[in-house]
Amino acid sequence: MRLILPILLLAVSLCQDASATADRVMLLSSLLESHHTRFRDVLARALVPVELDEYRLPASGTRSPPAPDKATLIIAAGARACELGLAQAQRPVLCSFITEAAYRRLSDQARAPRHSALFLDQPLARQLNLARLLLPPDGELVVLVSHPHSAGEALRATAARRGIDLTLLQLAPNQNPASRIQQGMDRHQMLLALPDPTVYNRHTIHGILLTTYRKGIAVIGFSDSFVKAGAIAAVHSTPEDMARASADIASAFLAGAETGLPAPAHPSRFTVTLNYRVAQTLSLVLPPEARLHDQLRDMEAGTR
Repeated sequence: MRLILPILLLAVSLCQDASATADRVMLLSSLLESHHTRFRDVLARALVPVELDEYRLPASGTRSPPAPDKATLIIAAGARACELGLAQAQRPVLCSFITEAAYRRLSDQARAPRHSALFLDQPLARQLNLARLLLPPDGELVVLVSHPHSAGEALRATAARRGIDLTLLQLAPNQNPASRIQQGMDRHQMLLALPDPTVYNRHTIHGILLTTYRKGIAVIGFSDSFVKAGAIAAVHSTPEDMARASADIASAFLAGAETGLPAPAHPSRFTVTLNYRVAQTLSLVLPPEARLHDQLRDMEAGTR
């Protein structure tokens, strides 16, 4: 008995030391409550046995989160969370659920010692691959762009590498996008919507979808809400996709923190959502969502 007691005490001490030095991740979130819950739940399961602390920023006010003194890594989900994390954190920060444009703007003033990002927007190549799979043989792909638009030639070149003849329909200054579509498109064309807030925003999307529907023009959107509103398809990343991809990066970082965080990137995990009702009205036959997802995976892997 005299020998067993010191051994037990030593074991407890070692466990306490291991617990004190164990990796911890802090989730700093500014997501909507429903998105936050879905993101957090999947992230927590994917990171086990790593401890996950969380703090969700209030909808308004400037209250700062508690200092993450014990965190090895901060995952900042949402633009406001990323802004706060990059400005105040003394730990490495992985921004998630943020657009590339927003992260590039915020990273210029970052004080965090190391930081990276997992963008919410999809890579252009993936969006064009989806369009290629859905475009009828006699169809023409059109992208509506704001004026001026400096990336026009890059868009055409990226499309050409995928065998797509892309037409850019440019908006005049202050022109209504629905009016431009009414004047410049017909039913043998398909509209690929790219996330340009000067073209697609809460003031214009309804008019764009109403005009394209009346003219018999199919639209490929960039979110599940876009598809629910009337686009025939979209490739996008759900909160669950973003959480799993964030966990992949966090796990790799924690396994070898000396190598640092990877370069900012678009999400490797994604979902395809289709609107079969609208497609049927437009006389389009769509394949199953799972098949399109697998085809996009194969195209990115170079096996198709």
